[in-house]
Amino acid sequence: MNNEIQSILNEIGLRRSALAEFITALLPILQRKIDHIMPDLLKVGSLLSHFMRENLVFDSYLRDEYLYIPSGKEKWDGLIQHSLKSPRVFATWRDTEKDCLTPPEQVLTKSCRVKV
Repeated sequence: MNNEIQSILNEIGLRRSALAEFITALLPILQRKIDHIMPDLLKVGSLLSHFMRENLVFDSYLRDEYLYIPSGKEKWDGLIQHSLKSPRVFATWRDTEKDCLTPPEQVLTKSCRVKV
């Protein structure tokens, strides 16, 4: 796909990466999905924490493996910025992470691991 589409973009004079444009087109779908599942994630801190970690891994993968930077920008903040845009989400995530740093003998009812 990349070679065929890229050659078409080059022929018509658009100096943009076909792959970057494809990724950019898919990101709003992921943002809507994040918005849809976030209320459920907020109910279970360990799932929220796991989701944020996977979100960071995904962002890093797009940056490092695909060298993704949106057209016309110098850098990409990642989907993590979208995920953490709400102060409530950030506070819940922060508190969950703090709880995981608490020594085990002080945490009797909270679990920092996602149970599968």
